[in-house]
Parts: sequence; C-alpha cells; structure tokens
Amino acid sequence: MTHHVVYCFDENYEAHFGASVTSLILNYKEPGESLCIHVITECASIGFIEKINFLKVIFRCRIEVINPTEKSIDLLSSLTVSVNHIDYISRATYLRILIPILLSEDVDRVLYLDADTIVCESISVLLDSAPVGNPVYGVSDFSEGAMMAHHGIDQYINTGVMVLDLQCFRKENHVDKLLGVARENTGVLKYSDQCVINIYFNNDINKIDDRWNQFILHDKKSKIMLGGIFHFITKNKPWHSWYDNSHGDIYWHYRRVSPWHQGEPEAPKTVEQYKYQARKFYKNGQHQRAQGIYEEILKELVSHIDQKR
Repeated sequence: MTHHVVYCFDENYEAHFGASVTSLILNYKEPGESLCIHVITECASIGFIEKINFLKVIFRCRIEVINPTEKSIDLLSSLTVSVNHIDYISRATYLRILIPILLSEDVDRVLYLDADTIVCESISVLLDSAPVGNPVYGVSDFSEGAMMAHHGIDQYINTGVMVLDLQCFRKENHVDKLLGVARENTGVLKYSDQCVINIYFNNDINKIDDRWNQFILHDKKSKIMLGGIFHFITKNKPWHSWYDNSHGDIYWHYRRVSPWHQGEPEAPKTVEQYKYQARKFYKNGQHQRAQGIYEEILKELVSHIDQKR
C-alpha cells in the first residue's frame, strides 16, 4: 500500500518544509518505496531540486514536485488571502483546494501537511486507521468556538493537517464549489481557505485523534501527547530568535539533519518582536541583555515622538 502525503508552500517556507519533510521521512516505519510525497510549489531553483533528489536517493522514497500551471494560478487570482491581513498567510495556502486536480487521478487518498509541522510518528498509523466515507478529516481548531459563531457552522477544524478523500472531491466536483464559496464570502474569511473548507463541508468533516495536529504557540505551555504531529501555529515560529517554547527545539533538530541544515534563527525586526526577545532573555536569566533591548526600544520611541513635534 502506498501512503501519499502532500505539501503546499511558497518560497518563504522552503527551509521549513525541509525540516517537516525530513521528520516525516525519518519517522516513517514502512519501506521507503511505500511513501510518496507530492510537493506543490512554485519553488523551482536548482538548489531546491538538488535537495529533493538527495532525499529521494538516501531514503528511497518517491517525491514528486508539482509546479502549478498558469491555469491553476489563474483560478486563485481573484481570491482574498485574509480579511485580517495576516502576514504569514499567502495565496499559496489556497493551493490546498486544488490538490484533487493537481495530483494524478490514480491518487485517491492523501495526508495534507502544512510546512510548519513536525511529524513525530509514522503517518502510516494515521492513514491506515482513519475511517473512509467523508471528504475531509481533521482536528478541531484552537479557535473553534469563535469561528463556529462567526460563520454559523457546527464545527471548525484546523486545515494544517488533513486526510482528504480525493475520489470524493473529483466525483462531487468539490474544487469548483470551494472556489465559489471563496468568492462569495470574501469579506468574512478570517483564515482564507481554512474558513472556506469549514463553511463548505461543515458536517461532512470527520474528526481524527487530536495528537495528529498538536498546536504549539511560542509563549504558552503546551500539553503535548507522545507521537503524532506538532503544528507551530500563529505568526511566531521556532525559526524566530524570540520564539519562547522549548518544543520548538524539535524543529531545529530535524532542520539540522535535513538538506536545509544551513541558516540561523531570524533576528527581530519590529518593536513587538524585540519585546518578545527581551522577555525571553529575562526569563533565561540574561537580565543585562534584556535591559539593553528595552533601552533601545525606549530610545526609538523617544526619537519617534521627537520627529512628530
């Protein structure tokens, strides 16, 4: 049996995809030939393809890089990314909706993963045990209550980890209908295609065990279950130097053993990010470094006020 996994991302998430896909492969317990990874991205650099080929040779898994066609991109051109202007969501997120038409028709069931996930358990366990009969399977989103009320629906999943029945999508022409929902609800989509999928499928979504999409935030303690999949949600990520959750270390573990091992945590650029950095320093006993950052923030604020006078 072949287990199919799909990623969709833009060039900003290439290295983070590298950490995720390496964790996926290293924790897969079946023969490598049984794993087929479909990578939907506009990244087409020589370096990217070389890294993909390295993984294919070393682990003997199948990896297919799919560059969306111009026609596919045109389907998404009129869609709104987010009414909240969330800067870590790009139009590439809508590529998830196009999975059934971008993959070969002989692929009938897939696990979709966001590039900011780390896989800690063989995904064969999930794909071999997930029930059949529904088009979408996922885990309740951490903001489920608020989003159910916002959209007037009965449940709301996080779409960063989903099992998708592609046969059902194709048979019922769900892709065109999802795109229609996206266009009709432009003003209310807080989380882009995630809202679209939840609005459209609603009660046709089936739940899977919560361990397969465990939400981790940068400055909050997380109750973590063994195995499953870690999902680093919200705009602050483990690759940021101000990230303040020890569970983020697992991202760097897999990043360092991946072909994308080069690179260091990103330095802060905004006042908010510098404040997070200072808090992290203070928490770790680096009081002078924290004080230095706060002093620089105050200088910047005073300078800004003086310029307005």
